[in-house]
Amino acid sequence: MLKTSLLVAAPVRRFTTSAYLRSAGNPHSKIHGLPFKLTEDKAKSLINLTAYVNEHTFASIFKILGSVITRKKPNVTSQAQDLELRQVYLPFWYFDAAVSATCTMTKSATQEKEVSNEVLGMAFDTYWPGFEFDPLHYLSLGKPHNQDIQDAVPFTPELYEGHDDVEVFPFATNPLADVVDRSHLANDFEFSDERNIDYRLNDVNVEFSAAYPLYWPVYIAKFTIGHDEKKEDRTIVLAAHKDDPFFLQWEPTADGPAQWLNTGAWLNADVTEPYLKPPGQRNSLLKASEKYYTNNVIGQFGAGGDQIDWEDKRIQSYPVYNRDNKDYLTEMFKVWAHKSMLHMLKTRKESMASGLKEGEMELLPHETLMDNTRKELAAAEEKMKAAEPAWLKQ
Repeated sequence: MLKTSLLVAAPVRRFTTSAYLRSAGNPHSKIHGLPFKLTEDKAKSLINLTAYVNEHTFASIFKILGSVITRKKPNVTSQAQDLELRQVYLPFWYFDAAVSATCTMTKSATQEKEVSNEVLGMAFDTYWPGFEFDPLHYLSLGKPHNQDIQDAVPFTPELYEGHDDVEVFPFATNPLADVVDRSHLANDFEFSDERNIDYRLNDVNVEFSAAYPLYWPVYIAKFTIGHDEKKEDRTIVLAAHKDDPFFLQWEPTADGPAQWLNTGAWLNADVTEPYLKPPGQRNSLLKASEKYYTNNVIGQFGAGGDQIDWEDKRIQSYPVYNRDNKDYLTEMFKVWAHKSMLHMLKTRKESMASGLKEGEMELLPHETLMDNTRKELAAAEEKMKAAEPAWLKQ
């Protein structure tokens, strides 16, 4: 059954800035956002171009090619039919998280336990919608769309008051409750790679988490293409934070995140263990975890409840805390990588091992490499301690 767009018609509650959005340690709201910069006239001209491309795919190629050569916007005189336009501030989150686990690897054929090791996975600027509104909550403003978020300003009433046509969706979901605080559900996660090695995760523990509430200005446009009985609905979301924005188009025949063309990334993840992300291997634990996240976590919007504790110190202003948090996570990643190397060396029985000496690769005595790694680990732990954000020490 074909889904019908309700993105334009659905009513939305007005958002009002309340005292509970204020942090005791921060005179501004924790929420930041990008101001509307794209005018409605410019938005309509871009929507007309999108409608033309949808209806005249072949001819539009030549118009777009010509615009690249002349460096001018294609001249499209036709207008989108039955256009309904809505100006909205969409609430969303970026969040950072570091999660540790014990990874046990077993040979599939013999079921002989091979090795267990502590591993660390990290997610940086991972996207999560701040609202529940199907299908709109399946679009992502994550990477590469996140490159403009550094221009965000405190989300004060001046951004929307006095603009009767601008609606503000209220925050109704929280990735700390929906995702981070439910990380224990990954216990007993199992996976087999193409080398016939079975992996099992246990003792899952959150080492770090922070979430940043943000608003993105958009135009939501619904229009039709074709004529008479061949008319088809189209719905696009046009970013409104600059004059040359990106847009996302809804595909109602698809499901989940696949409903939105040109959508951003949902997860930016990495793991400390090289053997869990071997280059060229199509089926690694990291890729399996990303697939699991896409299929089983995305869509669980509001799973942690609809009450947001705005005084939770993990909910933070993006411009104020983002850089320090990323620096700390970078040092944490190095510490765990050195721990992993030390564990691997302890499980080996070779008398010689490859190592770095004065920047060059050479064979070193096993004990020498162990000692070097211990020293590197101690130095990395000192750097991590020095990089610890002040809010974590409180």
